[in-house]
Amino acid sequence: MDQFKKLYHEYCKTYHVEPNELLLGEIQKVSGEDNKTKSLNLSSFNISEAQCTILGKILTHDFIFTSIHLNDCNLSSDALQALLHGLTTNTACKVLELKGNGIQGAGTEALAKVLRKNQTLRNLRLEWNQLGSMNTPA
Repeated sequence: MDQFKKLYHEYCKTYHVEPNELLLGEIQKVSGEDNKTKSLNLSSFNISEAQCTILGKILTHDFIFTSIHLNDCNLSSDALQALLHGLTTNTACKVLELKGNGIQGAGTEALAKVLRKNQTLRNLRLEWNQLGSMNTPA
């Protein structure tokens, strides 16, 4: 977990982004758990595109989080794509929840790319999205 936090701070510095204290708090909660299932729950968090870019980069190295919850985060298409980029090669995450993010168009394509390449992901929750719509939001 310390490696995750270290990478997070390094990428925040590289991208000139202020660290998100709520996100760090969630990481801290997970580091105190004893079980082997490590879940990162960022549901209903307001996560910027820059923060998603950083998380995406970290997720390419992550071997800790077996479950990631990003429900109702209002992720923009670009933010979602940046985040999903990291999951393309991630070998830890087995459960990904993206309910209620209005995913459509380019976000759907990015999700399809992850599903083609990621061999670890086993459970995907996508309720309350517009996966069939190719129009991008205004």
